[in-house]
Amino acid sequence: MGKFRISEKQERTINEFKKTLAGFSEEALSEVIKGNYEVEPEYNAGDWVVWHGDVVKIKYPQTTERKDDGRCYFTIIRSDDSTYTNILRSNIRHATPEEIKAEQERRQWAEIGREPGEFRDGDVVLTAFDSISDQVNLIKKCTNLLIAKQEYKSKIIKGFYPAESFIEFGGADE
Repeated sequence: MGKFRISEKQERTINEFKKTLAGFSEEALSEVIKGNYEVEPEYNAGDWVVWHGDVVKIKYPQTTERKDDGRCYFTIIRSDDSTYTNILRSNIRHATPEEIKAEQERRQWAEIGREPGEFRDGDVVLTAFDSISDQVNLIKKCTNLLIAKQEYKSKIIKGFYPAESFIEFGGADE
């Protein structure tokens, strides 16, 4: 097979492409041109990732440096502030927006020592609407814990004030 004829512009493009892929073997370049490659996702400090089923954050950003075994490693931090090092890229993936939201909500509940949706007698809830009275943005005391849990799962409850953080002053009517 003879040489292909290309324009000077195409030659410049090819030379730039070669510079970008410096360090690749001929075999690797051939596979890249054929489209037989996989893009490694980038990870940065603060990214939410899933590691062994847990949604965690990257503590130290990705580097292009690889250890002697040719692999990239990461340091992650769990919700209890425990740090794990030498986490392989193959053991993590970016968390989905739904997973991130669920983990953030779980952490909010954990801050007050509760599981998600664990309402207690005396909690005050803010609902988007009340199915009984048809009121919008109703603030009410949580008296039926089963209903509160159902409303939470149905996304009717917008927020709540935990009973243990409520400060009662008494008042003039006592």
